[in-house]
Amino acid sequence: MAAWVLGLQARLQTLVALADMIQMLAHAALEAHFQVVQALGLLGQAFAGMAQATTQVIQAKVFAGEPITQTL
Repeated sequence: MAAWVLGLQARLQTLVALADMIQMLAHAALEAHFQVVQALGLLGQAFAGMAQATTQVIQAKVFAGEPITQTL
């Protein structure tokens, strides 16, 4: 083979390896993004549950005629 063909083949192999690496990094970034969004969703659900529980305690105390200052 001519030297220029071998040089072209080496460049092509390098470009393929670079494209594979970029694809792998993009996939990893998307996976990390998904995990962060999922974790934030779970955190939001936890905060909503805490708020709901606090509201229920306050409502129960108001219904029972108890002071609510110590609840908060």
